[in-house]
Amino acid sequence: MTANDHDRAATEPVSVLQGLRLTSVELQALARQGFVACESRGARGPYFKLRFRVGSNQVVRGLGWDADFAAEVQAAICELQQPRRRQLDMARLIAEAAQALRATKHTLREPLAELGLHFHGQAIRRTRVVRRTANPATNTDLIATT
Repeated sequence: MTANDHDRAATEPVSVLQGLRLTSVELQALARQGFVACESRGARGPYFKLRFRVGSNQVVRGLGWDADFAAEVQAAICELQQPRRRQLDMARLIAEAAQALRATKHTLREPLAELGLHFHGQAIRRTRVVRRTANPATNTDLIATT
C-alpha cells in the first residue's frame, strides 16, 4: 500500500469496507456491531478476520495477514459504528439522569411533606385543603388532599 493509498483510506474509511464486497444489508449490520478478530496460525503469525452478525447468522470475512490493513478496517468499523455508540451513550445518560431524579424526589418527599408541599410531576406544589361540609350550615369539616 502506497502513502497515497493510506491517506485515501484514512479519509474515506467506508471505502475500505466497500473493498470487502459487503452487501448493503451486511453494511447495515456492521454499523450496529462487528469487530476485527485476530487468530494465531502457528509460524505464519496472526491472521485477521472481520466478524459480525446478520440476523442470527454469524458472518466471517478473512482479511489476511496484513496488520495495517486490519487496523484500517477496524478504524472504518469504528467510524461506521460511531452514531450507534453515541445513541447508546445518550440513552445510558438519560437513564442515569432519570434514576437520579427519582432518587432525589424520593429523598425530598418527607421534608416537603413536613412543609406542606408535595411533588406534582416535576413541580413542587402546596398541599391543597378542600372544605367539605356535612351540613351546609356549618363549615367545620376540613380535609387535606394532595
